[in-house]
Amino acid sequence: MSFSRPQVSSRHPNRTVFRGVPLTATAMICALLLGSTVARGEDMTRLWLGSYVFDPGVSLPSLPDGLRLDDATGTQPWIVQFSHPIDERDRTVLEALGAEVQGYLPDFAYLITIDTAHRATLAAVPGVRWEGAFQPAYRLSPQIGRMELRDPTRSSAAARTLVVRVFRDPVSAADLYRSLGARVVEIIDHPQEHLVVIEAADALLPAIAREPLTWYVEEKPETFLLNNTTKWVIQSNASGSTPIWDHGVTGLGEIVTLMDSGVDYNSCYFREIGNAPPGPAHRKIIDYSLFGGVAYDGCSTGHGSHV
Repeated sequence: MSFSRPQVSSRHPNRTVFRGVPLTATAMICALLLGSTVARGEDMTRLWLGSYVFDPGVSLPSLPDGLRLDDATGTQPWIVQFSHPIDERDRTVLEALGAEVQGYLPDFAYLITIDTAHRATLAAVPGVRWEGAFQPAYRLSPQIGRMELRDPTRSSAAARTLVVRVFRDPVSAADLYRSLGARVVEIIDHPQEHLVVIEAADALLPAIAREPLTWYVEEKPETFLLNNTTKWVIQSNASGSTPIWDHGVTGLGEIVTLMDSGVDYNSCYFREIGNAPPGPAHRKIIDYSLFGGVAYDGCSTGHGSHV
């Protein structure tokens, strides 16, 4: 595998040009990283849902008041656990019954969304060991309230800053959270996941978790620099010496052309307000050309986005 050095081709206020090309070697590495699931050599009948670990065929956990689904009518998130390692055939059967498969839950379970009428058919699916509600309690991170915050404005605030992953339609989800009393900070409609960033008091958490669109709620992590003290290493390898920056080359006002496996231009590093696609008016990526590659980051490890 070979890579060419990035070249500064022209100057423009703080923007970057990415060019996506197919990389056979990169694709091979991605395939190898997928690996295979290795059984842990133990009884694979439990569900592992954060702080709730239980065998649903034996007993269900006791849940706090307000964090149970007392009325599960309509389209709701649901868990379907099989008695065998699941594969594409199981997924196909669920989808044929009207379920939308959202993801995998350990062990041997799918997280789906499905309406009341179609849920009645789940128990008759061959191999299904248990099916039941994805309870609101399972959707709240056990780390909420345990984070040590450096920002005094957050640590002293009455409301927490939360990231809510939703199953679909983050705009509608944001409206629901507003109606509950939360303040919507940001809506992120990403091809791989839909997020709503909100500020909400702890008293609102049960109501937020009970909403059918809610997948998972966690406290937004703080971001801060960790490598700002080693900036001299790749510039001079002499402590404190930054000759590249000293010549005014800081990335500001420069256009760099890169060729790699593609870029996730909706990540926080590149995303434009409103999720606008790359183009001349984009704040970071003013051009995105394909040379037989993909229109997005085509590597599961995010190689192009990292580079």
